[in-house]
Amino acid sequence: KATKCIGINIEQNENSIKINQKDYIELLAKKFNIVNAKPIGAPLEYKIGLDKGSKDVNKNIPYQCPIGSLMYLAVNTRPDIAFSSTALCYVDADWANDKLDLKSYSGYVFTMSDAAISWQARKQSCISLSSTEAEYVAIPDASKEAVYLQGLLNEFVSMSDPVIIYNDSQSAQKLLHNASFHNRSKHIEVRYHYVRDLIENKKIEVKFLSSADICCLPLPKKDKASTAPTFILFRNGVIDPFKHDVADLIKVYYMIGDILLNEDDNFIISGTCAVHDSKDVTLRHMLNITPTIAKKCLTSIQYGYPLRPQGIYISNSPYIEVLYNIIKPFLNEKMKERINIFSNNELQKVIPLEILPKEYGGQGSSVYELR
Repeated sequence: KATKCIGINIEQNENSIKINQKDYIELLAKKFNIVNAKPIGAPLEYKIGLDKGSKDVNKNIPYQCPIGSLMYLAVNTRPDIAFSSTALCYVDADWANDKLDLKSYSGYVFTMSDAAISWQARKQSCISLSSTEAEYVAIPDASKEAVYLQGLLNEFVSMSDPVIIYNDSQSAQKLLHNASFHNRSKHIEVRYHYVRDLIENKKIEVKFLSSADICCLPLPKKDKASTAPTFILFRNGVIDPFKHDVADLIKVYYMIGDILLNEDDNFIISGTCAVHDSKDVTLRHMLNITPTIAKKCLTSIQYGYPLRPQGIYISNSPYIEVLYNIIKPFLNEKMKERINIFSNNELQKVIPLEILPKEYGGQGSSVYELR
């Protein structure tokens, strides 16, 4: 059986087929002399400003070669770098992201059996006049791919159900289901309304998926060299208690910790402050916190993972006494002293206003921008 094809490693067993390009990536790292480069948690800096270079290009810098190699990776096995590699040479669009020509970027990823099977990130061919239009224009690209994948799968199995496409713009979805043209949308090319026909014929179904419902957000430091602790905001009420428990929340916490350990040289020294906004937490949420889970989570946080918790702040919790009685037996004396409880939303007393999200009365970026 095949184990490698055009730079792609293939792993097969009775239950799955996996592909990766680890060997190819290591070869690129050696070729461009970045073997010892420091790893980062994200492929592109948030809201990075890219400008057109001058015509006097330095011929000694092999720009086209590494960008082409990154594009090859993005197309084959690395959808996570598709946007960043495109910028350098769940359907989403970034309105007017390109400051050079104000064109937006569209992106989509299709999954099947918990694996990504098709993805794309590219600049839109038109200039969108609003974020709603940028989202609306992005959906047809994903819709055409959905129809293609549906036809392909029908060659192997019968597939009568519509393909579900998730999008985070409610206004774009309202535009999809509004058959009448009006002053604010009549300028959009007719080909983008092709999606409406697919919906009516039950080929696809577009559903809303809020990207603001993020349960765990690290708040960015204004000064990366600062030794102040990193604040991580937990929005416990947005979690569906019937699908996830506190163990899933801790997993997200650890993943964020891994990223911060790679990106912030001071992180392991300055530590973290966990801020829990428990608004909309229900009794069902509390029932998920069993003594066994609480013990395992708190033991790993206090003794097993190098996050150095500097404080735990809890607000808006109607079941705070129940929660505290569950976790108290598993807290060491130092952690007991670092727990602070607020009866209402007083996060302004804990988190500096310059990094506190706007939704909480701060001056920082909104939750949507931090997602």
